[in-house]
This record gives sequence, C-alpha cells and structure tokens, in this order.
Amino acid sequence: PTGRAALGYLHGNCGGCHTGAGELRSLAFALNYTLNRADGDAAPALLTSLGQPSRFKVPTAADAVERVCAGQPEKSVLVARMASRHPLVQMPPLGTRLVDEEAVSLIRRWIAEDLSSPETARVSEQGR
Repeated sequence: PTGRAALGYLHGNCGGCHTGAGELRSLAFALNYTLNRADGDAAPALLTSLGQPSRFKVPTAADAVERVCAGQPEKSVLVARMASRHPLVQMPPLGTRLVDEEAVSLIRRWIAEDLSSPETARVSEQGR
C-alpha cells in the first residue's frame, strides 16, 4: 500500500510536469505512471529516479546526490526538495507556501521501507 500511495502521489502531483517529454525531457525524469507498460516492466518513476544522480544540488542537503537513494530518504533529492519551501529549492516550484508534511512522510517511508534496495524496489512495484 505504501508503494502504491507513493507512486500515485508522484503521478498526481509531479507527473504533470515530470513526464520524460516536453520542456523537461532533457531531465530524463518521469514521475507519471503510465499504464501501457509490459508486464514486469518497472514504472518510469522508479527507472528514472532510483539510484539516478541528480543534476540539482540541494544547498541544505549536501549528502543528497541521487534523485531517490534506496533506503535512505535523507540522501534523496526528491525528499529534500519536497520538504523545502526555499524559492530556489522547493518542489513544486510554484503555487505552494506550505510543505505537504503527509506527502513528505509518505515518500520518506516509501524510500526507507519499500526501496531498501533496488531489488526490493522492483519486486515491491511489480506487486502493485
């Protein structure tokens, strides 16, 4: 349930911009959850985030160098950006003044528990 909720949140709240296409395609970062995947294929959100280096460096989280670091939410740029409201760091970049604490907690729990290693991440996602 945690993985499903996390992927659903990322799809609904981030996947509109982070699609792997359009203006942000050069990021190669897709958080939308497509249904036209072959059985056994991992979701683009996992393929483009888990263990992938981040081009964005978070000034307040120097250890965060991967988009999503398996088992380590404190080293995940995704969490650092979601948890910030600094204008140059925050995600989403516009339209929010408060951190969605429930969402940050969900994503932290998902990374810590469901994504403790790339292998468990793939198994966890396939069961959805």
